[in-house]
Amino acid sequence: MKPSVSPAARTLHVRKVTALLFIIIVYSFSIALMSKSGFGMSSIAAVPFLLSKTFPIFRFGTWNFLIQALLILSLTLLGRKWKSEYFFSFILAFAFSKMIDVHELWLNLLPDTYFIRILCFIAGFFIMALGIFVSNNSHLPIMPTDLFPRDISVMFTLSYAGVKTFYDITFLAAALFLSLGCLHQLLGIGIGTVVCALFTGKTVDIIQTALSKRILFSGTYKAA
Repeated sequence: MKPSVSPAARTLHVRKVTALLFIIIVYSFSIALMSKSGFGMSSIAAVPFLLSKTFPIFRFGTWNFLIQALLILSLTLLGRKWKSEYFFSFILAFAFSKMIDVHELWLNLLPDTYFIRILCFIAGFFIMALGIFVSNNSHLPIMPTDLFPRDISVMFTLSYAGVKTFYDITFLAAALFLSLGCLHQLLGIGIGTVVCALFTGKTVDIIQTALSKRILFSGTYKAA
């Protein structure tokens, strides 16, 4: 008779520093993969991507960081208060954005075939969903793009769902303006954007159900 294995023995304990490295290195990789695919990405990621094409003085990752820094600045001005959480989120955004540029450099060496592009999008989508799971469950600083709608809803006592919807629509409108108004072509937005909008939440839920009791994040992080 095989000895029974307790649920605790089947649980994988992951240090929060490992989760942080995963978010910075692997989660950022998913954004670069979807950029390489050319099938479109989330509207929030599409705006810095399109800015890098419209104003190529900065790369994709740098524009991503500038937008995230602007969101942190907006929260500070609107709330008239600086939180230590904003500092950690700011540092995370900087490291995350720099890694997007690093990944783009070597991904550009891959052949630009249809098969490679499909593979890049599929891999990018599932790695992104896994990255969201790690970010949500590790209780580490979250990216400014996620922090902004959360804090605005609290600051002005508004429905989070309503703020998030308006926030996403604003980024989508900005992406469409940059794509059609400045570049005169539909770039950065496509079938991939629709897939992200329709299936990211459900995919994250599936991963959450499958892994939330199998992976525990340990270590400490405190922010005022």
